[in-house]
Amino acid sequence: MRVLILHNAYAQRGGEDVVVAAEADALRTRGHDVHTLIKDSAELHRSPARGAVETLLTVHNPAAASELVGVVRTLRPDVVHVHNLFPRWGLSALRTLQQQVVPTVQTLHNFRWLCAPATLLRDGVDCRLCTRGNFVHAVRYACVHQQRVVSAAYAAALTVNRATHLAEHAVHRFVCVSQFVRQQYLDAGFAAHKLSVKGHFVDSAPGAEGPGDGSILYAGRMSAEKGLPVLLRALTLLPGVTLKVLGDGPERAGIEAALGNERTRVRFLGRLSRESLLMELRRSSVCVVPSVGSETFGLTALEAFACGRPVVASATGGLPELVHNGVNGWLVPRADAEALADRVGWLLEHPEAARAFGAAGQTMVQRAHLPASNMEILESIYQEAIVDARGQSTREVS
Repeated sequence: MRVLILHNAYAQRGGEDVVVAAEADALRTRGHDVHTLIKDSAELHRSPARGAVETLLTVHNPAAASELVGVVRTLRPDVVHVHNLFPRWGLSALRTLQQQVVPTVQTLHNFRWLCAPATLLRDGVDCRLCTRGNFVHAVRYACVHQQRVVSAAYAAALTVNRATHLAEHAVHRFVCVSQFVRQQYLDAGFAAHKLSVKGHFVDSAPGAEGPGDGSILYAGRMSAEKGLPVLLRALTLLPGVTLKVLGDGPERAGIEAALGNERTRVRFLGRLSRESLLMELRRSSVCVVPSVGSETFGLTALEAFACGRPVVASATGGLPELVHNGVNGWLVPRADAEALADRVGWLLEHPEAARAFGAAGQTMVQRAHLPASNMEILESIYQEAIVDARGQSTREVS
């Protein structure tokens, strides 16, 4: 099968970008002819003026449409797999694919069609003001990067999409990364038969030996929805425990400045390769996912389980579909530093239970989250999209 992957990468390599690359490699391993067409938001950050212009083109971007038309006509893909479209592809990519009647699949990594910043979060709390289509609230609160002009551009694109149902017509199948994500889109009125669930996968990894070094590990973007400040408050209740922070993001400078006396117990390791990440997970004793937003999946938790480490996570979004309370880890109320500290402390004090939790997580990965079984699901979704597109083309001709 010839697959074209369409994506807008983040300025700072995020979880979506990792997943896109991993899926492309896994598809190639299974013999598919995979091509990628990726724009990088980093270019917009290097040139604010250009960034402002391209953001305003999210509703209609003739250059992006022309580029995509050329690639589609030359490549003639069997299916186009869309990931993130904003800001550099925007709605023009979907209009182009619809006009060309190309079988199209989109992975819903986030809540972009329902929420301008794609998080369902405002000022650290749940927000559903825009999910039914009134995106004026995104402008009112400057939800995207705290910039009203950028928020207005996104709100305009989402308003047009909702009015025309462009995404729902142009995309033949949506891949929801968790049941939680599927439910949010169902609640917003998306057609149930187009919403398939396929989580992420990880390659098999060597399990950890022994109880670890007594440290706890956080891996992810340092952004508001990830809850790192909650974890740092929990750390004050865990005397003598070291926290390793892997990743980077917009909140890093503020977090480091606010550490005070706890600075000696926090090690910022930056962005690491997957091999280095797995090594640090095996060295640590507990992985913590303290998200305060509606986490769509929880890739870090899956990586920890692959290494045989237990996870303490917020009971939010798709995380409860991975972290099973008292089986492979603990779930705690989000933004509850005391509960987080209590469960982490319990695992550190009960190494045998922690080892059993980690083993249960590793078993779950082996059963349901390895590349082969994951790609089988994706291939079946591709075939469903191809059948739907053929039916659509036949109806239009007749």
